[in-house]
Order: sequence, then structure tokens, then C-alpha cells
Amino acid sequence: MQVQEKMNAAEYREIESGHLDKIVLAAKVGKFLAVEQEPRQRSVVENLARVLAADVSNVVRQTLAMEVRNCRFLPRDVAESIARDMEDVSVLFLEATEIFAEHELVRLVPELEEYGRAAIARRQELPATISGAIAEHGGELSVLTLLRNAGADIPEDATMIVIDRFSDREIMMETLAARPELPLAVVESVINYVSAECRVTLINDYGLSDDLSQMLVEETRAAALSEMLSGATLAQVTDYVREVKKKNELKPDLVLAMMKKGDRRFFEVAMAELINLPVTNVRALIRHGGPAGLQQLLSCASISEVYYPMFKTALARLPQQPRRR
Repeated sequence: MQVQEKMNAAEYREIESGHLDKIVLAAKVGKFLAVEQEPRQRSVVENLARVLAADVSNVVRQTLAMEVRNCRFLPRDVAESIARDMEDVSVLFLEATEIFAEHELVRLVPELEEYGRAAIARRQELPATISGAIAEHGGELSVLTLLRNAGADIPEDATMIVIDRFSDREIMMETLAARPELPLAVVESVINYVSAECRVTLINDYGLSDDLSQMLVEETRAAALSEMLSGATLAQVTDYVREVKKKNELKPDLVLAMMKKGDRRFFEVAMAELINLPVTNVRALIRHGGPAGLQQLLSCASISEVYYPMFKTALARLPQQPRRR
């Protein structure tokens, strides 16, 4: 249906008397607001837009949203009402509208429903500030949408937030890893949370060091070691850890790999041997020390602080109580 961009006096009378179907009216209002108009007429139609944006009919509100999504002269309160509306009304509007300034979208991100954040994350061009807001406040849907958006500028600090929040979601980590030209610090962090195949790709694409390549070896070793120690007593685990330490093979990557296999005992015994403390002291520090306690353990064991986020995530996934024999 062709809708005129300007309304004549007869049409105004029809609008004011309510004779037009509200869906057709919503389309006309949207077309009218898309271009500059005489102030008095514009004021009347803007008020109509406010009424339509609050209409009980989803179809009416959806029609209005579709018509005004490319509008450059939409009143802010109408735009905010549409942005906060139900999914069928707000999504296409949020994906396209240019009515909001960058800082306004940053403000909206934590206030919207998840489908609204995902709609913003699909925008063709997404500045770093908005990407950062989605990384911090978004749920899995909107953050994954953000990572898949080639037009999104995602700064390093935002990717680190994603890793910290979603390191347990392999699909999220591998989607992040697939983004081009990642900062080296991001690659070194995300490499611990992706599949072995993805890790090999990262190592090859970014020319990473042999130390990172060694993680692949340690994961394979940890799989066999975890199986071997599954029926061992705590004393046997301790003896094994001491043998590994004597060979200078008790490295952070091996301990981390064993933690990923769910072996709390190996982690506790390894930390005790590296620091020369009783296992009970290590357990107490982990249980009551929180993040600071873990950092203290790693520092005393001369394990680089680079490993802290990985150990923190792995520790959070371990069973709460070690197996005792």
C-alpha cells in the first residue's frame, strides 16, 4: 500500500475522529515522521505516535515500529517506548534505528531484555563502547551474537570480560577465538578454554610459543594420569606428585589439566608440594581464603599470575570435597 508522506486537512480530521483503522494509521504516522514537517502538524502526529506506541494491540505497535525504524526525527520518548517493548515490536527497530546516540545505547543495554541486547549486538556497525556494555551486561544470546558480528569493534578489555564470564561455554570461547586479529593476550587466555583442534589452529595462526603448544601434550598426559590415579589413595597420589616434582615436570599446565579432569586431590597435593606445606593447610587456604587465597597459593608456588584466571575457573568447577581414601 502506498502511503503519502504528507497528510492533508481531511486526513487530519479523519485521524482525530478515529475513523481510520489504527494499523493503517500507524503506517501513516510512521511515514509522516520520517521526513521534516511543519512544526504544528508534526506536534499533532508525534502525540498520535505516543498513543500508538502504547496501544494494546501488538500489531499496531509493531507496524509503528517498522515504519519509524529509519526515522531521523522520532521523539525520544517514543523511541524509548518502542525499544523497551516486547520482542516482536522492538527487535527490528533496535537493529536499525539511528535515533539513539552512542552513549544512549550504552545506557540502554543493561536496562533492556536479552532480546533487545541481542538486537543491538546485530547492528551492522557497533562501536567499542556498546560492545563493552554488551560484554559486561549481556546474557549468552547477546554476547554470542556480538562475537559473531563482523562489524562489531570489540576491544581487548571487553573480550577479557567475556572470557571471565563465559569461559565454561566452549561455543562462546571458540566463537571468540574465530574472530580475526585477536590481541595476543586474548589468544593466550582463550586458548585454555577451547577444543584441542581450535587450540592447534590458534597456535599455528598466531605463531605462539612452545610453552602454549605444550598444553596439548599436558592435556593428553592428564587424561591418562587421571585414569591411572582414579583408584589411588591420597598417599599414592602424594608419592606420584613427588616423583613428578623430582623430574621437574610438576608444571602449571599439568596441574591445570588435572583440575580440568576434576581431580581436586592432585591439585591440592601439587600445591602442597610446590609450597612445602601440609595438604590440610592448602585446603584451608582454598576453602576460606577466596580469590586472594588462591592468588597467594599461586604466588608462593612461583606460578605466573597469567595463570590465575584459568586456575580460578578450573577450581570453581572442581567437586567441593576431595575424594578421601
